[in-house]
Amino acid sequence: MGYIKAKPGWRGSTSDSKGNVVNNLTLGQQSHDGALFGSGTSAANKTSSTASKKMASFYTSNSASSGTSVGLYWKHTLTGAASGVVARFYGYSNVASTATLVGAQITGEIGATATITGLITGCRSQLSMPDDGASYASGTFAGGQSEIYFNGDNSSTTDISAAARHSIHRFILDGDTTARAKTKFAFEFVNLPSGSAEEMVSTKYLTASHGLQVMIDGARYYMLMDAV
Repeated sequence: MGYIKAKPGWRGSTSDSKGNVVNNLTLGQQSHDGALFGSGTSAANKTSSTASKKMASFYTSNSASSGTSVGLYWKHTLTGAASGVVARFYGYSNVASTATLVGAQITGEIGATATITGLITGCRSQLSMPDDGASYASGTFAGGQSEIYFNGDNSSTTDISAAARHSIHRFILDGDTTARAKTKFAFEFVNLPSGSAEEMVSTKYLTASHGLQVMIDGARYYMLMDAV
């Protein structure tokens, strides 16, 4: 891995008028497809055979007593009609008996001497709606989404039902047994409209014709549902 030393007045080979700027920066002596910087392509990966190796690593801290610091801030603005994704993490395995593969793991951790007066969460997924008073007749709206996607024409013969533990989303309460026993709620709903028969929380539908199958500690349960 090489190093870049920036000096006053130093510029990269770019038309940008600011100093200390390099476009299409190659990291780790490996070509890439990024517009700004990167290392490796889909055909030529940046590789390592070292166990537990971090391919990119940043450890940062902030000692301010107010405000909200951000470890990494990336805003991707669409100026055309095409679709966009701010960040995509893609874990792939083609090795038999792969131990574990996680597309992305996001952790919020409380230190031993910390106190929390606000929100603490491992991941926050938010859909921000504009202040435009519009009525949306099309599109699909969700604060978060979990999905299983089956690729290709041969997916019709793919069968994961033999795997006893499978679901679209999985909830885990882990760690110390005694501490786990003190956690009482699996779901929390906040600010749901309630009252009239057609609102989100209603006492109108007290009978059920169907049940949504869920798994709790390996056992089968049903959340009751009825068609309107």
